Amino acid sequence: MLNVPLPSPALTEAAVACGVPLNYPAAVKTHQDFEINYFQDEDGMFTAEVPAIRGCVAWGKTLTGAYRNAVDAIESCLEARQKVAATKLRKPRYASVNVYRHPVRA
Repeated sequence: MLNVPLPSPALTEAAVACGVPLNYPAAVKTHQDFEINYFQDEDGMFTAEVPAIRGCVAWGKTLTGAYRNAVDAIESCLEARQKVAATKLRKPRYASVNVYRHPVRA
């Protein structure tokens, strides 16, 4: 059994009322989700846009190729943001078709 300190009595009562086991540690976020929006132009090329990262756009001849290029673009954008310490991401205004999970290093 884990040696986890219990929260305050009010929080404990709320957790029990919701059916949350008290011996579970708090959930740790291990991934960051990025929505990817796809558009197809008149030439058949796919454009993948990541609304949470301004300027993060990728292209591909197929939807799979656009997804792979979008993942590379996300990784590159996050690496560049880390170098310039601009880690604040904006919230997307609408939902998307696909989500990429980037591992979070704690």
